Amino acid sequence: MRVICLPGSQGHPGRRRAWMPALILCLLGLLSAPAPATDDDAAEDDEPGYTQRLGEATEARSLFEENHPELRAFFKKSYAYAIYPKVRKLAYALGIASGDGMVFREGEAIGYSRLTQVTYGVTAGAHSFAEVIFFRNAEVFDRFLTGKLKLDAQASAVAGSAAAMADYDFDSDVLVYTLTKKGLMFDLSLGGQKFSFEPL
Repeated sequence: MRVICLPGSQGHPGRRRAWMPALILCLLGLLSAPAPATDDDAAEDDEPGYTQRLGEATEARSLFEENHPELRAFFKKSYAYAIYPKVRKLAYALGIASGDGMVFREGEAIGYSRLTQVTYGVTAGAHSFAEVIFFRNAEVFDRFLTGKLKLDAQASAVAGSAAAMADYDFDSDVLVYTLTKKGLMFDLSLGGQKFSFEPL
């Protein structure tokens, strides 16, 4: 898929408002555009969607645990968790993020989830990362399952040294960690993230 962005004139506030919806659609198109096919992708196309997505989620969990062993406790003691192996974020005047993941309860996959986010006044750029969300109790997890969970503007991903994470108690209903492919955790604004859920 080839997406062409034509933002138009930026000299007048009214004109900026006029092209904003088109910009949103453009960024969404870029996020949904398939990546170039590789030999590995061709092999995965032969597998059922469930098998591929479960494998990606398992690989992402391993990446979190290998780079930050302290997270193993959260995977074990959280009420449930959702993991998104690849979230892509594009920004130009506003930011659009999107990613598909799987939801786990008591170690078993129970459904699929999609993460979306729109932010304003962000720096132009593009990056991708993995994200995991730990749910402390049934109440907040039920909100997630019914699409009522939305992270507020002050929410941010937990980042820091291994020692800092080891001291971070599970005292919040929701904990969010993000990780780059290089195994680095980083601060990330999560305000506006919304989630959908589809049971298996």
